[in-house]
Amino acid sequence: MMRIGLDVGSTTLKCVVLNEQNEVLFKKYERHLSRIVEKSVEMLCEVAEQFPKEKVLLSISGSAGMGLAERSDIQFVQEVYATRIAVNRLVPGTDAVIELGGEDAKILFLTDGNNASGLEVRMNGSCAGGTGAFIDQMATLLNITPDALNTLSKEHEKIYTIASRCGVFAKSDIQPLLNQGAQKKDVAASILYAVVNQTVAGLAQGREIAGKVVYLGGPMTFLSELRVAFDKTLGITGICPENSLYFVALGAAHQPSEPVLLGECLEAIDVQQFNDDMNALLAGKSVHLPVFDFVSGKRMYSEKETKLGKEDILVIEGIHCLNDQLSFALPKENKFKIYVSALTQLNVDEHNRVPTTDGRLLRRIVRDARTRGTTAKATISMWPSVRRGEESYIFPYQEQADVMFNSALIYELAVLKMYAEPLLFGIGREEPEYQEAKRLLKFLDYFVGIPSESVPMNSILREFIGGGCFQI
Repeated sequence: MMRIGLDVGSTTLKCVVLNEQNEVLFKKYERHLSRIVEKSVEMLCEVAEQFPKEKVLLSISGSAGMGLAERSDIQFVQEVYATRIAVNRLVPGTDAVIELGGEDAKILFLTDGNNASGLEVRMNGSCAGGTGAFIDQMATLLNITPDALNTLSKEHEKIYTIASRCGVFAKSDIQPLLNQGAQKKDVAASILYAVVNQTVAGLAQGREIAGKVVYLGGPMTFLSELRVAFDKTLGITGICPENSLYFVALGAAHQPSEPVLLGECLEAIDVQQFNDDMNALLAGKSVHLPVFDFVSGKRMYSEKETKLGKEDILVIEGIHCLNDQLSFALPKENKFKIYVSALTQLNVDEHNRVPTTDGRLLRRIVRDARTRGTTAKATISMWPSVRRGEESYIFPYQEQADVMFNSALIYELAVLKMYAEPLLFGIGREEPEYQEAKRLLKFLDYFVGIPSESVPMNSILREFIGGGCFQI
């Protein structure tokens, strides 16, 4: 099963996808511009498009990732712990890690100096001095890019003392130097050395940084002269490993987590576009509505336009429909919410009822095999994730419904039996899902099969077995 690590940093997003052999199948790095949820969803949707229908293990980390993880009911891995996991796996024997991010800086001491394992962490506070944001700010002051600052500093001849604790103080040092004719290349190098001094003096606070030292984070990866400045100041030759941008994401990906389906959370929907389209329909306009192709895992647009007639009703169906965040732009007084659920009313005997969840699972097995090309094995494997999605996205909002409708039919299990049994028999004994398939087959033995010809063409059961009079 694929594993995804998503690192939501103070200014950037990093994502990695690993296969079962720990090979990197996908990686991406970009600034989120404070649009954390939107950019995270875009990145995960890109993963879903490349690996359609894949069930994944997903963990979130990073200084700004906890809120997203909690709202999405996805495992959160503390970033220091994630970094330690990745470093120990990929650069064994590391004594210390210096990691600079957009607005944070940290030093991880992984040994006590005598090769004894341990962990001590030194991090900056609320001030972004000595971080990537500081370098960006200083580059802007010089009217150049950070990359140009790095290139300029290679030719420096002298180093000036510049405060890096605060951008205001640094400006008060730099501007007089420029006014007095200091060369930009020297000022550029001095800025990088100011970052080094801030990190060593402000974070290490007298503790020696020695041995095998690893450099991580965007500034350390992109600015070669910053690494040179650290090497010269500390008297070492630090290591900037492959994928140094992604170590937090890699560490998160290596943490055990529950399987998830990337397309279930509300954030997987283009909510703004959805509201724009719905309002356009209500205004009498013609709209090209997208359709999600479950076979390819991609959004598709049909050539046919949709337009509401004067007396038409707009019906919206889906697991998030009871959540007002889905239809935030639609007036509440224009919405009538119906909660449709299959609540099985049969008993096996006087003491044991037929579980509602079994009926719903059998519906899903039959429907997904017919419409999505999904095997019974895959559907059973995904079922725990579906149930968690219900707990997160449906049940908290069910009391907001205006009407509740029970869609279970007293005869449906006898009909589903005819479709489900061949699919369940296709699961081999060696598969993890075999025991659940065996239980469901035993359960279906209680029913005598009914052929589908007896099912009305307008029955809700036709959504699952097909052959109905509605186009679905």
